[in-house]
Amino acid sequence: MAHTPQLLLLSLASAVGCSGLAQEPLGTGGAAPTSTGGQATTVPLGSGGAIIVVNPPATGGSTVSVGGEGGAGPVILPHFDCDDPMFFPLRVDADGNPLEGLGGASGDEGDEPAQPDEVGSGDLTVLLVFDKSGSMLSGWGAKSRWQAGSDAVLLGLDGILDVVTIGALFFPFPEEGAVEGCGVPAITVSPQIDFRSGRGFKESWISGACAAQPDGATPLEHALEVADQALETAASRGLLEQRARVILVTDGEPTCDDDTTQIVSYPTKWSEQGIETHVIGLPGASGATELLDAIAEAGGTGAHVAPLQLGQFEEQVYELLR
Repeated sequence: MAHTPQLLLLSLASAVGCSGLAQEPLGTGGAAPTSTGGQATTVPLGSGGAIIVVNPPATGGSTVSVGGEGGAGPVILPHFDCDDPMFFPLRVDADGNPLEGLGGASGDEGDEPAQPDEVGSGDLTVLLVFDKSGSMLSGWGAKSRWQAGSDAVLLGLDGILDVVTIGALFFPFPEEGAVEGCGVPAITVSPQIDFRSGRGFKESWISGACAAQPDGATPLEHALEVADQALETAASRGLLEQRARVILVTDGEPTCDDDTTQIVSYPTKWSEQGIETHVIGLPGASGATELLDAIAEAGGTGAHVAPLQLGQFEEQVYELLR
């Protein structure tokens, strides 16, 4: 008889005395499970009809069984917030043994941290170009756009920690000589994340995303210029010889005297080198539709996507990291 996969929600903040699960919607349906009361709680998972049953075990965490018509599917994370306890799903079998996946082997006691120069074993290299302008603090359902983005990236790494090679550029971020609110440091400057395995990237993303809280304008041209430099370095390391893609996530128009012609020139160049450019426009980006479509078209992906629900966004990121 087949066993239903389970997930164990662990608090990364438990060492400093934090407890409890965040009261947030889970994907596009239902509410996050709570750790109070000591009784099982049943909630919908996304829009696929799956059901989560939460049973707080003696260890203080929460065991989650996944079933229902929708199947297990990707698990939608509780929100990622630097001011609240952070919870990540850990896949376990029927006997409670950890399985590989987000928060899995990388979180096991005694597991060696990933080294910065380690890259994934698979054939895909991804560069995330991630908007952290002040408007990313705006709400999207019960989350901010920034929280939603962080959730989606961490969820997308589920099961591919040692497979994908990935780097990230946050924009804007203070940069010497740049106009205030319009800087974008090189990918080698913290909290930017140079190309590494998904395992190392996850560790860096958690610390980097907390350091790079939303603020400033939207220097899209400069962000793509720095992305171009990062890709040139990646090519010299032999990281672009198979599949490669850029994923641009933004919630608005460029606001740093950007040259739209120059903006589109970068994905055009990358497409000629076999690098795809995917564009995700979050709520607030409707005024930039024409430009975002032009970037995606130049990058060989047709048009930008504009998810209406958090679950759609999470699914898009999940697919693009594979």
